[in-house]
Amino acid sequence: MAAADGALELADLRRLGAPDGSVSQHHVRADLTTLGLPADAGTIGGGDSENKEGLDNEQEDQGPLVLVCGDGDCSYTLSLAILLQRENRRARIVGTTLDTAEEMLKYKRYPAIRKRIEEEFSNVRLVHGVDARKIEGDKQREIFGEGPPYAQFVLFNFPHYGGQSKVQVNRKLLGDFFLCARQFIRAGEGQIWVSLISGQGGTQAERFKRLLWANTWQVQDQAAQAGLLMKDVEPAQPALYRLAKADSELGYRSRGYKDGDAGFHQVGSITHKFAWPHPTFCPRARFPLVWEGSLGMYYDPDHFEPDELYSRLRKHLYGARFRAYAFDRYIEPWSRRMARTYRIEITSLEVPVSRMYVHQLMATLKTELLELEELYLDRYNLRRWSKTEMREARAAGILDVPRLAAEAGVAH
Repeated sequence: MAAADGALELADLRRLGAPDGSVSQHHVRADLTTLGLPADAGTIGGGDSENKEGLDNEQEDQGPLVLVCGDGDCSYTLSLAILLQRENRRARIVGTTLDTAEEMLKYKRYPAIRKRIEEEFSNVRLVHGVDARKIEGDKQREIFGEGPPYAQFVLFNFPHYGGQSKVQVNRKLLGDFFLCARQFIRAGEGQIWVSLISGQGGTQAERFKRLLWANTWQVQDQAAQAGLLMKDVEPAQPALYRLAKADSELGYRSRGYKDGDAGFHQVGSITHKFAWPHPTFCPRARFPLVWEGSLGMYYDPDHFEPDELYSRLRKHLYGARFRAYAFDRYIEPWSRRMARTYRIEITSLEVPVSRMYVHQLMATLKTELLELEELYLDRYNLRRWSKTEMREARAAGILDVPRLAAEAGVAH
């Protein structure tokens, strides 16, 4: 069972950014530098930066919270603060890193970045030693303070487990992150943004697709397991280019190639935006996943109605769109049992449906429909034949398949 392939609608993506990393002359719909944050008459930087612990009333007045996860040397947090200040956008920014404060010294630019944040931006804080897969306890209080633990944006740029890790490991990293981050966004306003390099995400928005969907990180499916829909996608390059130009010395730079201080290739990278399903804020998924599966069953032609299958699908899919149709019928010549195979297509358009859930659904349907099979077999006294019993019956001359097939009027 795999996601169905479809034609790529890349007109918008080509319009937003050039493949060489330059900024397109066209308007970028939702640039990372604005984030849809409220404008303010004054700047958001400056002021006394001595008290960085917790979120006092002054910080709460500085706008919604932007939580940055896994920020390497913290250059992304600084660049974002600089650009939001230039555009008079109010926001509180919390940049987090997996490395501890002591481990951060391995990045050459980090001391200068931290110093500038502390001196110029009272609305920005740095929290170290934060695992984006498990934000709880003291780290959660350090990030959100004593107030409600909600952010308008949770950003995770180019996550990677480290080393020569397999796609399954990084796929689990994304899944664990979504399960953690979803608790920090509200339905109807909060978003989770994940940026991945070209080919990793496995969505239909990829300009350079990997040959097999199974070799991708399956970001959309991992989010669906956490109950999230992919609200939109956009090229990451235009925004990253502006962040890099925010400061000639301390602007954003990618870090982490081979677990070191060097950058990595970002051409064609994509930002994926996720949110809770919502009738107005996130009514439909961008590039919805389509799952396909088959379900075979013995059935009673005099009593079985397709509505029995459809009603069970509606019960388990909670409003997700589906289509089921019979495409094969078979009559066993030795028992004259009638079997039918249904093809089921499920679309995660308004409701997130993951691959794992579809597997569980097919197993559940098979169990429920097995009861109907038993009633059918008992009603007509039709015996189940195992493969071993069939071989023994043929060897003993009890089971004459060609003759039974001719009597049943079906091809053998």
